[in-house]
Amino acid sequence: MPQRSLKEVMKRLNDSFNDIRTFPLRKVRRLVESLKSYIDKDWATLEKDFLNYYDANRHDTRFILHDLKELTSNWKHRIVKSLADWKKYERQFITIAGWLHAQETISDKEQDAYFLKRPSFVSQSTISND
Repeated sequence: MPQRSLKEVMKRLNDSFNDIRTFPLRKVRRLVESLKSYIDKDWATLEKDFLNYYDANRHDTRFILHDLKELTSNWKHRIVKSLADWKKYERQFITIAGWLHAQETISDKEQDAYFLKRPSFVSQSTISND
């Protein structure tokens, strides 16, 4: 049986406190059934308890600011010789910086500033379209 994500479990629990009895993972079910918040049917506290015990924030963090700094630092000294190289950098940058921006870890100005630390270019006439 496929393992459910923590968010799926929380959505499922949100529907009804009794749904925990149908949850397939015995260890999870036993933990939740033992929590005071479950016994008291206090949904808000149960959600906090559950997320705390399963360290949900750790699974939601894809990138940290160090990842963006490392990317820009690694690419800063490269010379982009082809459009394919530039697109590769652009995809990597957008993946990391876009996620950090969406999480409000960096502002628009910070994202722009990091983007300006881009790799060097060869003249446009010598760039190949690989």
